[in-house]
Amino acid sequence: MAVVRGQFYFGSAGDMQPLPMLVAGGNPSVGPTRYGAASRALRGTPSIVTYGNRRSWPLAWDYKFHADPDVRLLQRVEAVYRGWVARRAYLLDTRQVNALQPDVASCGAELGIENFNATSGVLTRVNEPAIHADLYGQCDGYLTWTGPTAGAGQQMGCNPMLPVVDGSSYLFSAYVNTDGSGASALTLKFYDPDRTSLSDVQGTAITLPATPTRYSLLVPASSVPDGAATFQCGFTTTATTTDLSTVGWQVEYDSASSTPADWFMGAGGSEVVVDTFNIIYPDAFGRQISATFLEV
Repeated sequence: MAVVRGQFYFGSAGDMQPLPMLVAGGNPSVGPTRYGAASRALRGTPSIVTYGNRRSWPLAWDYKFHADPDVRLLQRVEAVYRGWVARRAYLLDTRQVNALQPDVASCGAELGIENFNATSGVLTRVNEPAIHADLYGQCDGYLTWTGPTAGAGQQMGCNPMLPVVDGSSYLFSAYVNTDGSGASALTLKFYDPDRTSLSDVQGTAITLPATPTRYSLLVPASSVPDGAATFQCGFTTTATTTDLSTVGWQVEYDSASSTPADWFMGAGGSEVVVDTFNIIYPDAFGRQISATFLEV
């Protein structure tokens, strides 16, 4: 099942399902909310301290007759709202090009290295001008991985996961360069519904360039391990690597091309909680359902 553009998908890990089409004219507002503090100096100069940004999705669905199969489908949302589903829930917004969370897509522009880890070596967020013309005015700085253990098989990647949709393919792309030397492969790490690690899928080994270059890895549905529910992205060393710098990550579901689209900030796929779930009876025959999803 390839995802349908414009549709939302929701479910616990390993059980992503398409949600019904939204009510016409609902126009949900899904912009990020900044959490922090704003103040002004005596001269009125504003100062903003940001601790994080999170999105919310207030979604409402068309009128449904009580016996409509979509009513049963939306019970999945209510079950998560009530806390009846133990596994983490995910929302996939296919209106977004990039499914990664914005901080992962920018390689730590908001939270530094908080959303990343490595099996060895040191991760650092470097705040400098954008390293590639594609990112000018959109994403300054980069994430650098220095000193991983010699040889192949060392890994670095993001902590947040994206949901597997049965039958979908995944196109992962990133800008990469080095101030040292080495070789690495783009990697998707797959997990089962209980977050037990399954096999990785690695791309072709890249001899790391001195000039920032964009590389991509296409994982077709046939290469996704059986039982996979979620995945993370990152890199695996294929030879001794002294330094790897990267930024501008992107994951596209069911891309029409093996060439990645222009880089976007992300927010297409998120772990969520259901904050509200409402049912209105406009008449005796049906109901109108709405819910609000909060990015974790």
